[in-house]
Amino acid sequence: MPAVTTRKVLVVEDDESFRLTLERLLARAGYDVVTVTNPQVALRIAATEPLDLVVSDFDLPVMNGGALAEALQAQLGTLAPPVVVLTGGDPRRADSPAVAGVAEKPASAGELLALFEAALAGR
Repeated sequence: MPAVTTRKVLVVEDDESFRLTLERLLARAGYDVVTVTNPQVALRIAATEPLDLVVSDFDLPVMNGGALAEALQAQLGTLAPPVVVLTGGDPRRADSPAVAGVAEKPASAGELLALFEAALAGR
């Protein structure tokens, strides 16, 4: 029987409550989840660990979620994972060719999981 591969998701969210909510949602859906609060730490992890998806808040310290997606593409090229950005403001702020999807907070668990799966399918 072939081994089952668990998809690895990096969550970049500085709000502890929402970060824990995303972690639980993704873990229940069968993902292997790593969480960080800082996009610079996310870039270091992406340089050393294969990731299938990055889910990032838009409003983060140091750089926003769109800039993180662009930095991942610059750092990893075609190996960069798709990035989904979550924003509490106007979703057009996160519009970037490097962003695979955008969701406006609050979004339902079903909406988020569908967006994550769509980003993974488009990889």
